[in-house]
Amino acid sequence: MTELKTKCAEAEQALLEAQVQLTRLREDAAVQKRVAEKEASVTEALGQKKRGPGRPPLVRKVETGADEQEPVRWWKD
Repeated sequence: MTELKTKCAEAEQALLEAQVQLTRLREDAAVQKRVAEKEASVTEALGQKKRGPGRPPLVRKVETGADEQEPVRWWKD
């Protein structure tokens, strides 16, 4: 009978140690997940740099018509 109590106590002790180890591993995983999320957000922020103003728009010359001659109107209005 004392043998069974001893084995039961050892099993309970092993179970408690496993639960403590599981809790530690879950906490470590949560910390690693937070660190990974921070790194991902930093990487994302660096990847989305704002674009510069770019090249200015092409300036087109406005034709005044001074270079062209006025057509001759040979008909009557």
